[in-house]
Amino acid sequence: MPTVWAQAEQHPRFGVTVHRLVPRIDAGGILGQREVALPAGTTASAAARALHLAGVPLLAEVLAALAAGTATETAPGLLPYCPFPPPALLRAVAARGRRLVDGADLRRAWDSLSTP
Repeated sequence: MPTVWAQAEQHPRFGVTVHRLVPRIDAGGILGQREVALPAGTTASAAARALHLAGVPLLAEVLAALAAGTATETAPGLLPYCPFPPPALLRAVAARGRRLVDGADLRRAWDSLSTP
């Protein structure tokens, strides 16, 4: 749940990364990366949706570069893998006034059930 971990930061920053797949999570070379600006007050749920959508064109660019033989790959950074957030982190996020989900998120989820 990277959006929750990002919200726990003093100044949250969000982005998407396309990695080469290897057995260990997030350890493969970075094939593409992009920072995504999100409005203040974005919930973790809305941030996750926005990041997934931002990842689609990035993935298309990476696949095109791989097909053309022009893709570049950089070593992954040394950031640790962040597991499911523990209760203390969730409390810290809430104390900063940041939310995981709100009514609009629930409406979008409900509406998606009725969309073919």
